[in-house]
Amino acid sequence: MKVFIIISVMACGVAAIAASSAAQVPEPPPAVVGAGGGGSNDGTIFLSDTVGQPVIGVTSGGIEIRAGYWFVVDQLSMGPKPAVMIAAFEVRYDDKGVHLEWTIATADDLAGFNVYRSAAAESKYELINGGKMLPATASSFTDTGVRPGRTYWYRIGAVDRDGEFLSQVVSVDTPRRAVELGQNYPNPFNPTTHIDYYLPETERVTLSVYDVRGKLVATLVDGVVGFGSHTVEWDGTDARGNRAGSGVYFYRLVAGKKVITRKLVVVK
Repeated sequence: MKVFIIISVMACGVAAIAASSAAQVPEPPPAVVGAGGGGSNDGTIFLSDTVGQPVIGVTSGGIEIRAGYWFVVDQLSMGPKPAVMIAAFEVRYDDKGVHLEWTIATADDLAGFNVYRSAAAESKYELINGGKMLPATASSFTDTGVRPGRTYWYRIGAVDRDGEFLSQVVSVDTPRRAVELGQNYPNPFNPTTHIDYYLPETERVTLSVYDVRGKLVATLVDGVVGFGSHTVEWDGTDARGNRAGSGVYFYRLVAGKKVITRKLVVVK
């Protein structure tokens, strides 16, 4: 079976290029226009040109970076139709992780996909889809194991009965983020509210609620917490289980050397 993969991505300002599974073509190809180009594993088919429409980046409700290309085949030489072709690939980063999305232009006898990631350009790639191959119908994958302010390298493997055919490498830069403490919701509240916070690294954390006189009402978190987004619920009771009275309170997050305080309101 012949497998041909085309992947082109621009993520966080870093452009990736098209890829194929192998080999030399029988005669020199035409010049490649834009991003694209490649050949099959036996040299019987060659995609010479592609043209792409860039996906516009957006920012909404926090960090969200979207980039990529969709592709149209411009020149395809004579030969058997490629068995697998990924015609579009988009990478979207937000505070939940790196989201990989692709579209299959053609597929024949495809068993599934693997996703690989490296934390350094020349280091070993690790399989990050849990050791279980994604089905042939898959078109997306979310990597929740990334950290801010770093660069990651990805490649996708298309698997068929003849083996696995790897795409070229796509690099993604994740923006730096500081410790964050969100406004509780709902606010005002009765009887419960939720508090979101974000850690760029594993830290010792305390999250506490105080009254307007500075007296400790409740401790919601006290311990080591891993990096990423977290949510804590407060049921409006103090350390003894008594309901807090109506009024204004303050909740304070201490994470490492960072201290953030916000106001909340209890109503009855």
